[in-house]
Amino acid sequence: MRIQGENMRIRTKLVMVNALIATLLLGSLTYGLSVYTSRAFYNKTVQDVHFSVSQLAQNVDNMLLSYEQLVDSLYSNVELQHRFFIQYPSQLAAQEAYFNYFVPFTKWIKANHNLIRLTVYTDNPTFQFADVKLLDPEMMKSEWYDRSLKSDMDIYSEWIYNGYDTFFKLKTFRLIKRIKVESDHNLFVAIDLSEKELYNLTNWENQNKRFMMVLPNGQIAVDNFDQDHHIRTLSDEPELEQALKNQGDSFEYTDPASGDRYWLSQRTLHSRGSVKGMRILVMTPLEELSANVHEMERFAIVLCVIAIGLSALLIYSSTSRLTKRLMTLAKHMQKVDDGRLTERMADTDGRDEISVLGTKFNNMMGRIENLISDVYVAELNQKELELRRKEAEMYALQTQVNPHYLFNTLNAIRGNLLERGDRDNARIVMLLADSFRNVLRQAGHLIPLKEERNIVETYLEIQRFRYGERMQYEIEMPDALQEVLIPRLALQTIVENAVIHAVDRSKTPIRIQLEAHEEDEESYRLTVMDNGPGMTAERLAEVRLHIEERSDSEAMHLGIRNTHQRLLSIYGEDYGVMVNSELGLGTKVTLRLRKYPVQEHMKDE
Repeated sequence: MRIQGENMRIRTKLVMVNALIATLLLGSLTYGLSVYTSRAFYNKTVQDVHFSVSQLAQNVDNMLLSYEQLVDSLYSNVELQHRFFIQYPSQLAAQEAYFNYFVPFTKWIKANHNLIRLTVYTDNPTFQFADVKLLDPEMMKSEWYDRSLKSDMDIYSEWIYNGYDTFFKLKTFRLIKRIKVESDHNLFVAIDLSEKELYNLTNWENQNKRFMMVLPNGQIAVDNFDQDHHIRTLSDEPELEQALKNQGDSFEYTDPASGDRYWLSQRTLHSRGSVKGMRILVMTPLEELSANVHEMERFAIVLCVIAIGLSALLIYSSTSRLTKRLMTLAKHMQKVDDGRLTERMADTDGRDEISVLGTKFNNMMGRIENLISDVYVAELNQKELELRRKEAEMYALQTQVNPHYLFNTLNAIRGNLLERGDRDNARIVMLLADSFRNVLRQAGHLIPLKEERNIVETYLEIQRFRYGERMQYEIEMPDALQEVLIPRLALQTIVENAVIHAVDRSKTPIRIQLEAHEEDEESYRLTVMDNGPGMTAERLAEVRLHIEERSDSEAMHLGIRNTHQRLLSIYGEDYGVMVNSELGLGTKVTLRLRKYPVQEHMKDE
């Protein structure tokens, strides 16, 4: 359960981290694309509005031009123009001219164009009908009439807002055109159009857009937001007038009355004198421009949420498969921790890291099993040999003299010798008892150097009693090395070898010197030198070869070889016994040791 809980935490962390990364990446990407596409879409929508307004202005201009061309057709009909200025002798003659010339002309015009009315104003009092009227003083007071008289052009035309027509109950837009035929006569033609004709050009289903047509004099001729029937000018809306002067042809505009925000686009007509300076204004609500943008943003958010959800699902699925394999590996490790060293992971196919871990785990467990088997077998063999050695030693001791009995016997002999006054023999018996006691009482294989020195001194004192003046010895060991550890009887073995090979084989006095000195912070040397007969180079090579080998071919130097092998096993390859000798000059044996053996050997000892 503990492993499963940890695995679940790892799975949760992996899912959360990967989901967070995916969310950040997808969110950032969606936000960036949404901002970019929204801006591009908004700009494209604004461009479309500009194009629509430009096209609308062109359509208005073409429509107005078509009506002006109708009036121009009257100018080209010279005979019809002449009928307006003839002084008719009777009303019957005037009616005949009216029905024969003017009525067919008006029928032709109204048949091809959607007009509210066509009216001709003349100064001929003999030619007056419902749609042919005499110029009255009130009309002569109008501004457009004054401007027409001041014009030098034979044909003068102007578009004006005619106000609300009470008969047709709609707003009208009028074209006034003067035709100057004779210097003393003027003929004016008026065409009245419904403002709906202009609205039809917009072809807009959405009535939230505001369409305005402003005449050059500032008069608002058409405004689909105007519910009143009064004649208005642009100055009636000072904020709009100021914005048109300062902002240019396209800008954002906020209606001060309602607070609604619009994108305002205007186009000015410059094609001819009658419409020069006339402006077409279209105000599109910003909400309409942004509606598609907002819809696209919502669609992008939905796609982002779906992508994040799918990413989280895929991340969870892949992470579950990954952590499942990790949990399997962790379960095998838990079994190994519980002591099942034969555990193996079955599924290690694949090339990913987990498969590699599984393969390495199996290889490691195989090596551990082999190593444990080898160690156990070697340890059992060593324990068995040690047990046999101990049994043999115990049997040998049991079959020989009991140590306490031997000590008591030696002390009894020494006391008897002292009673008789034989102090020399009493001393040798005491040394023998001390030597035997030192050898038997030392526990373990590593002892302080000062204790090993006591053993060696006791042994040399006994040998000097044996050889007398033929043997002398000298020991020099600094106080700093008294407490360092040394394998038990290692130095005594070398000293014993010097006595056997130097003192026994020489008739002249032999001097044995023992020296100890530090080599560095970790190592020290023990040197045993004698001035005995020494060895030839060939014999020295044989001795060195014998020391390095593990054979029992030469029992003479078995003690030195065993000591060397002991030092190697305890301290390593850089330590051991070194022998130097020259024929006739004596022999020098050096023991190189560590001051503090490694911990593993200390445990073994």
